[in-house]
Amino acid sequence: MMLTEAEVRNLSICAGCGQCLVDCPVYKASADTTHLPLFKGRMLRKIYESSHGILSALAADPRSEVERLLSAWSSRIYECTLCGACSENCKYEIEPHKLWYRLREYVYTRNYAPDSLKAVVENLRVHGNPYGLSKGARRFWLRKASSKVGIPVGEAKTIYFIGCTTVAKHEDRPIAISMAKILNKAGVDWAILGVEEPCCGAPIQMIGDETLLYGHARRVVQKLREAGAETVVTACPTCYRMLSQEYKAILGGDLPFKVEHSSTYVKRLIEEGYIRVGYAGVKAGYHDPCELSRHTGIISEPRRLMEMVGYEVYDPDYSGEKTFCCGGGGMIKACNAELSSKVSTVRVHQLARGGVDIIVTACPSCKSSLSAASSGLGLKVLDIVEAVAQNLEDG
Repeated sequence: MMLTEAEVRNLSICAGCGQCLVDCPVYKASADTTHLPLFKGRMLRKIYESSHGILSALAADPRSEVERLLSAWSSRIYECTLCGACSENCKYEIEPHKLWYRLREYVYTRNYAPDSLKAVVENLRVHGNPYGLSKGARRFWLRKASSKVGIPVGEAKTIYFIGCTTVAKHEDRPIAISMAKILNKAGVDWAILGVEEPCCGAPIQMIGDETLLYGHARRVVQKLREAGAETVVTACPTCYRMLSQEYKAILGGDLPFKVEHSSTYVKRLIEEGYIRVGYAGVKAGYHDPCELSRHTGIISEPRRLMEMVGYEVYDPDYSGEKTFCCGGGGMIKACNAELSSKVSTVRVHQLARGGVDIIVTACPSCKSSLSAASSGLGLKVLDIVEAVAQNLEDG
């Protein structure tokens, strides 16, 4: 296993610490110490030392120890949301969650990834999305879209990149419908890639297939370039992170288009007078998506957008860059749905403590996870673009 000098140094620090245990949402939900960042750090250190340094020379067969570790514990590597709480709260500022990506790469290349995640990769290879949806399924949401859905690709400079989860999850399709309504109301010339829209590639990265990821990223950029995109808008923070940050690193350069998350884009449409909104007059608990707040730094904009629509914003104890994961990230739901649900339940109760009328977030995955966990409390969950669309005014 190859690690950079900086990664080896960071790993040595991480595997000897463990103070971030109080911040890990999966551990808070499971109380299982094998879910701690420290466990992953020590496992990665053992794997690395099996092929480097004095321990590899002294061990009779260091590879057998690695095989034993992977056979027994590889699933724990994926029972993590990759939320980055360990990195946000790391007193040494070494970003442990980036090491977990490296660990997943190793586990995947050694063929120890859970079968459910191998199936996800196969879906991406065959169908172009992690859910195994047919191309036609990307247009299901159009059946309930009462407004015009874009103009022909090639005639619009703005592309609405919908994302796989929004089209796959029944509860998330209203996000796309709402975004279409807002774009039309604002008079934006926009288009969608429709059945040709590819996955952003985040599941490939999270599972650990770096070889597949490079070629996939190139194809996505090519699709958007051929569509004539100058601005790409998405309501999915994971798509936003991949398109705005990761692709630059993967492909080694700037992209030929600008990428915006829906929260900042719609906020500007209101500020510049392209759309007008009414006043909701309700108290809403805002859930910061990890991908949006912690990983891409968009924190104040969604709150300001909620205030524009007339929401009294309630921030739970864990908010902003210190947010608590919804339980739906990092592919955890695909390998341990029960554990994912436990994390979601913890988060919903944190939000409900504020006596809120509704929960608002800015991510389709968060909306789906929190909706399932909040059903017993009678709390509805909305994406922020739904909140805006419901309060659009004429004129």
